[in-house]
Amino acid sequence: MNTIERYIARVVFSSFAALALIILGLDLLFSFLTELGDTRNQYQFVDAMMFMLMTTPRRLYEYLPLLAMIGALVGIGRLANNSELVILRAAGMSTYRIVYAVMKAAFFLMLVGFLLGQLVVPVSEEYAQTSKAIKMADGKVQLSGKKKGFWHKESSEFVHFSLVEPSGKLHGVTRYKFEADQQLESIEYSKMAEYTDGQWRLYDTELTRFSNNKTQVEQIPEKIWDVSLQPALLSVIVLKPDYLAMTDLYDLSDYLEQQGLDASSFKLSFWRKAYQPLAIGALVLIGISFVFGPLRSVAMGTRLFYGIITGLSFKYLQDFMGPAATVFGIEAWLAALLPTVLCAILGWLMLKRAG
Repeated sequence: MNTIERYIARVVFSSFAALALIILGLDLLFSFLTELGDTRNQYQFVDAMMFMLMTTPRRLYEYLPLLAMIGALVGIGRLANNSELVILRAAGMSTYRIVYAVMKAAFFLMLVGFLLGQLVVPVSEEYAQTSKAIKMADGKVQLSGKKKGFWHKESSEFVHFSLVEPSGKLHGVTRYKFEADQQLESIEYSKMAEYTDGQWRLYDTELTRFSNNKTQVEQIPEKIWDVSLQPALLSVIVLKPDYLAMTDLYDLSDYLEQQGLDASSFKLSFWRKAYQPLAIGALVLIGISFVFGPLRSVAMGTRLFYGIITGLSFKYLQDFMGPAATVFGIEAWLAALLPTVLCAILGWLMLKRAG
């Protein structure tokens, strides 16, 4: 990378960094004010601050494509406003070489996004969500209702967990077992489940059996739970699909399909993560083409407005493709790729038209 390319990359990256501080700062401020409304029991002011800190990588990961596009738009716009683009092109630097220099800076953001999505976000988000739930429950997690918590299905059993700790310990485990004719056979409630010595153990269990219009209740202090659910899969139960690592999404999709369950949302999240570097590149291309094309001589505020609208449109199109893939039977990889392809084509056509 020569001196001019380094200069262009530095201008674009400094614009990205400034925007990241502003947008993340505003998001954290308003989210923190909302978070204070959840303070109760052991979850207090300091815990809310720690929760915001631990969820910051996830927020940055979600904003990264939008920030990359607006950063390119603002950075190249600064060069245009200072007539530096005119000088660069008069010196013989082509439009595509300028695009190449910006893409080198965007590559760093792609790498940051990949590392955040794979290594940082799954760990920090799981810790934040479970720590908050434990402290808000104030040691009474086993009494929480069925409106909250997590559901899991295996064979003829539907299982509800009131709370899942990062260590793999389960609280408030309710198992609903059905017969072949879909009649309820039994309900089993355990205050806690723990994975030790390669198997699950249930503690303080109350088993209720239903047969011949009668119920039979049995108290069991401790028992073995024969289930194929592994502790490694618990994090994917706690977190939303978009917050999981690609490896976890792949494993969970395979597991759900083996259980005869719908795994489309996890497949879609997997491919979105896989294509995020391409999405960043496509949005950066649109940001550059705006400056060389229709937004070359407008004010910075106007560029920011169009950049935000374009980024939000891309996000809404991504969100729309999820239900559309289910309704129209579109493959998950294609549904996740389509918004990126459309952005790349639009950016390329605008750039080519600008010359």
